[in-house]
Amino acid sequence: MKAADWRVIREIGYGVGAILFFAGFVAILYEEYRFFVKVAPYRELGIVGLLSGVILFVIGYISDQRFKEEEKLEGPPQVVETTVKEKFFCRYCGKENKPDATFCESCGKQLT
Repeated sequence: MKAADWRVIREIGYGVGAILFFAGFVAILYEEYRFFVKVAPYRELGIVGLLSGVILFVIGYISDQRFKEEEKLEGPPQVVETTVKEKFFCRYCGKENKPDATFCESCGKQLT
């Protein structure tokens, strides 16, 4: 996989993992400290959220390590230098000529 692919997996792992971990933590606290009749099993959902968040955090961490390895292997972005071919046109007839031409190949007038 390329470094960019690992970066996407890292971001998803950290982002969704944090949300699930926080939601699970809040659900467990809500279950522990509420003072009215039990309506739903929030503790079980909280535990699932916490575990899912931790698993996704681990996946994000592993992806982060792989991203750094791939980035080292790929190296810095390579700059490709291209030379722009300069075109020479006759100012009298408008035809393109070779850069070293002294006279226009089409009309024969002198190029300056």
